[in-house]
Amino acid sequence: MRDDRTDRGEHDLYRLLFECFDDAMAILDDRGRVQHLNRAARHFDGLDVQRLIEDDADLTDFRAAMLVGGRACVEIRRPRAGRAPRVVTVQARLLGASFLVLVRDVTDSRAEARELGHLRRVESLGYLAASMVHDFNNMLTPILFSAALLEQHASEERVRTALVADIRASAERAAALVHQVLSFARRTDQTPKRTNIAATVDEMRPLIARVVGESVEVAIESDATRGDVIVDRGQLEHVILNLAANARDAMPRGGRLTIRTANVALGEFEADARGCASAGAYVSLVVSDTGVGMSPEVRERIFERFFTTKGEGGTGLGLATAHRFVTKSGGCISVRSAQGDGTTVAIYLPRAEPLPSDAAPPTPRADLPRGDETILVVEDDEHVRRVVRAVLEEQGYAVLDAASADGAIARARAHSGPIALLLTDVVLPGACGRVLVGELRAAGQDPKVLFMSGHTEKALEQHGFSPDDPLLRKAFSPSELARKVREVLDD
Repeated sequence: MRDDRTDRGEHDLYRLLFECFDDAMAILDDRGRVQHLNRAARHFDGLDVQRLIEDDADLTDFRAAMLVGGRACVEIRRPRAGRAPRVVTVQARLLGASFLVLVRDVTDSRAEARELGHLRRVESLGYLAASMVHDFNNMLTPILFSAALLEQHASEERVRTALVADIRASAERAAALVHQVLSFARRTDQTPKRTNIAATVDEMRPLIARVVGESVEVAIESDATRGDVIVDRGQLEHVILNLAANARDAMPRGGRLTIRTANVALGEFEADARGCASAGAYVSLVVSDTGVGMSPEVRERIFERFFTTKGEGGTGLGLATAHRFVTKSGGCISVRSAQGDGTTVAIYLPRAEPLPSDAAPPTPRADLPRGDETILVVEDDEHVRRVVRAVLEEQGYAVLDAASADGAIARARAHSGPIALLLTDVVLPGACGRVLVGELRAAGQDPKVLFMSGHTEKALEQHGFSPDDPLLRKAFSPSELARKVREVLDD
């Protein structure tokens, strides 16, 4: 039979645990007013926990949900001077006649999550960089050989035409590869938007092939109906490449990687079996390999962060990243694998409502736009500067060119008329393109500005470039150049 001393002892123990808990905790009465705060809550750095819980406007819906439903959870952000915003989570649960509220600063853990995402992206880029060396050698060889042969057969029109076609095709392949890799590297977390999974996989086919290597056959099968989903496309691309890398590691002697996309309708039983929250219309992304498969012990831990079977070289973030992305996007993910029988990862994402069928397709523009304005081209690479000038003059423009900011200022001062457009590299000898704009205006010219560059976003930001500035990314084609120049001039 329990006595008063036993009850008092348990009561004192609970109070001690409550007081010494590392996270901020509060006990509220049935009206949501704070009755007790533990030591961590009383000394919460830079935050009045009681005022936050009882009176903060950002917690109005939280308090209503807590009082009505018995539990609630909210995440709030607080600005900090010169630092990233502070991120705080507040959770509440009804215990008997009182509410227990837990307040936690998760700023550092969110920063850690961003770093882990960056780490996984760097790992994927490492796979791509290693495979690109071989591909670039294959692309550059015909360019060099064709250029040498072109010099030898300059008088033979038939041979000259064929060699020029070979040079162009190889250069376009190289430019497309660089563009794909840089686009993948540049993408960061974005606002989810309408994305077609089948089209995304089709566009990524060259990157997927380079990640898995020549010993793995890649087969892509897409549903012709091509349903859309609402996701962050950059994160979707990372997940696809992560799954491809996992499949490659499971097939060290080669094999077959199959990626299927399809529109599917899941009933309640099917949705529940796959772990989806509800029945409905989904788009499936199924990645299968003919690799070694997983043991039951490995299969149980595949979604754990940092769990890896790849030794010191593995991060253990591949399937954990995929799981986080899918659940955040409202979908579900399942894995089927057995030793010696390969692995299949199936992702289901909610299908977006179809667009109106009467939406008019864009009308293609066959003819390159022309003009007669004066354009100042500033580019330190002589070959790039020469071909850009040639294309613009072919379209009717008057072109001034210079290799540096100082040369551009001299050309502008010597020119008697207005300069309509400054087409400049972002990074120039002696000064950046942004500085050149100001110097031109001081010299009496006020042209519109179009930047061009092959540098990454980080390098561009260091030279004063803004994401709102119009930009031509190298390598660009003559048609891209002509259309972008006309677009900026007409804006």
